Amino acid sequence: MKCSLISDGCGAWRSPGIAKRPGFALFTALVTIAVIAVLATVIVLSLNVDFNRIAIAQDSLFRFKTEIIGTPPSFFTRINTYPGHLFDLVQPITTSQTNSCGQFYKSSPDVNNWQGPYHLVPFNPALGYTMARGLVANDSTRRTTFTDATPALAIVMADVQLADAQALKARVDGTTGDTVAFTPNGSNPITVLYRMPTTGAC
Repeated sequence: MKCSLISDGCGAWRSPGIAKRPGFALFTALVTIAVIAVLATVIVLSLNVDFNRIAIAQDSLFRFKTEIIGTPPSFFTRINTYPGHLFDLVQPITTSQTNSCGQFYKSSPDVNNWQGPYHLVPFNPALGYTMARGLVANDSTRRTTFTDATPALAIVMADVQLADAQALKARVDGTTGDTVAFTPNGSNPITVLYRMPTTGAC
């Protein structure tokens, strides 16, 4: 008995091919869309995590700035000098430590006027302060200037990837600010300065 392409004559249907199965194209399209959706979600989450990392670093730097030169009882408003180390914000200063100009703190008024801790998140000065992955502040501060030569005190971050430095500058300064400074060095990690205004040079 000769069977047709549709039936073998016994009531059993023959499959003319996968491509002609009802609903196969719809199923393939749904699987493809689901895979694309998963990949898109992973990419968006990755970008969001990176964005949040830079935002957290910006917040940490701003907190340090407020603790150093903000309204009373900030470090400068109490002691009338700038810290030589970020750790000076954490534990009481002594006359064996130096301010940002490299001068020893005086017993009075410096040591006596310290009313910290100004920074409530403890950190190891030997390792620096990790604000976010890839952005670690050195313990030592640095006297520097803004682009217009105005005196500044800087929080120093070494070994920062250029992309992170650019993202931080864009977030902190926008298109016109002058707080974040660095010099690109090809694909090599660079040193980034987060600058805050001071009342004068050393």
